[in-house]
Amino acid sequence: TAYVNKYEKIKEKNNEKKKQSPKPPPPFDLKKKYNVIIRPNRYNFRVQYRALELLDKVGTKYIFPTKSLPKVEAVNNFNLEIINEHICENPEQLQAVRRIVNGANPYAPYIIVGPPGTGKTTTIVEAILQIYIHEPNSRILITTSSNSACDTVALKLCEYFENNQKLIEISEKRNGYDLNSKPQIPQNILRVYSISWIKRFGFKNINPLLKRNANFCDADFESPSVEVLKKYSIIAVTLCTVGRLRTGINGNWPFTHIFIDEAGATTEVESLVAITSVNTNKCRVILSGDTKQLGPVVMSKVASKCGLKHSLMERLQACDYYKVEKDGTYDDGAQTRLRRNYRSHPNILQLFNHLYYNDELIAEVEMGSLINFNNLAFLKNKKFPIIFESVYGTLSQDITSCSSYNKQEAYKVISIITKLKDHVDLNKIGVISPYRLQCARLKDMLRRRNLQGIEVGTAEIFQGREKHVIIASFVKSFCHLGFVTDPQRLNVILSRAQSLLILVGNPITLAENSDFKYLIEECKRMGTFHKN
Repeated sequence: TAYVNKYEKIKEKNNEKKKQSPKPPPPFDLKKKYNVIIRPNRYNFRVQYRALELLDKVGTKYIFPTKSLPKVEAVNNFNLEIINEHICENPEQLQAVRRIVNGANPYAPYIIVGPPGTGKTTTIVEAILQIYIHEPNSRILITTSSNSACDTVALKLCEYFENNQKLIEISEKRNGYDLNSKPQIPQNILRVYSISWIKRFGFKNINPLLKRNANFCDADFESPSVEVLKKYSIIAVTLCTVGRLRTGINGNWPFTHIFIDEAGATTEVESLVAITSVNTNKCRVILSGDTKQLGPVVMSKVASKCGLKHSLMERLQACDYYKVEKDGTYDDGAQTRLRRNYRSHPNILQLFNHLYYNDELIAEVEMGSLINFNNLAFLKNKKFPIIFESVYGTLSQDITSCSSYNKQEAYKVISIITKLKDHVDLNKIGVISPYRLQCARLKDMLRRRNLQGIEVGTAEIFQGREKHVIIASFVKSFCHLGFVTDPQRLNVILSRAQSLLILVGNPITLAENSDFKYLIEECKRMGTFHKN
């Protein structure tokens, strides 16, 4: 994010510089010359520097656990009445909820490893609700690096508070009644948005249920005071806004639990913004995510080389304290590793399970929830819903962009969608490409053909999402593969598909990478490799 702080107009005749006021400039005259000074918004970095300043000896010991720390024994302080009954059928999810509700880990962050489709969000939502039920004085912070991830968790919680009778009764009892014997406005959960986010995206795109539980009323935005925040049992907010809300406050936030979701995609310093805002002796920190998918976005090569591209969750998992034995066992007092996949067709799961998860994941998807493509003519093997479409295209670039596109692959994607539209709703199709320019070209081609409802984006856009049909265009052809071979990026692409996965690319070029070679060989073996 950047803004024009000031500008200087240069007169063409005498080249005399005329200084202007820092007010918004008029439309630029492209025939004249300007000196443009771009000043980036450093606020996020200032918040992170402040977190490092607040990191004391106790906090340092907490995020650098050693193997000598005492083992946390399992206790059952509460008789849990699980809200989401499906969790009772999943031993790993149930284990995580029990561990968190009964105290979690007082010596180091508790980690929930949630590979694609394993119900990570379901698990942390259940844990939060159980804490709310059994600990009336608890104060819970839910935080992530992105607003979309924050909204996902907050919306699920709001739906439960709105529809679950047990939670409604507890809420009414705790919040009391007004003079007319009507329930007071509940103060269960508050989704806090920043003013900058509201100015950029507005109110229209926010779910109505989230609006009713957010820090604004209609179009009136309010930045909540500390006293207001303390009244709510659950606060959902991004990490940057956590830092802003804490600015100028002495002492620690009174949170009893902090849930940092998508922790694998958050820089370590960003995570510290939340952790250093509390006394870790009195607050339990839970990290949830998957370090085998896309990590933090760090543009600086120097910063990446110095370690900023690694998340706190990734570094902790490399410690002996969180070690996983060769037989797959681990200390469940330190972490829970979810294994049961409820998203993808078993054969789609098998691809990324074998490549990135040591075949540890278990297919639990309800086959009746998937789309049946038995009538799809170009799917030769109906039991193997993965297709590789060979396209020997040309890598091209636009003079206005550093990105790349492949025209032949784009036309193949459009051809595939045309064949699919009679078998599946277009809004159930997602198209992924590592290159933004390819995405832009595809969006334009779809618009001109009136193929509406199809979502097109990069792997970064699709992380945490799912679609019944995923079509991936890899663009690279007869050239160096570059970042296309990034295993975290490829893992995201493969694991978004529920019912059908179609890969479009140059098999000669892609097969130079071992992961792509495995995918191509599997399609050849199962008879779904199209030579074209």
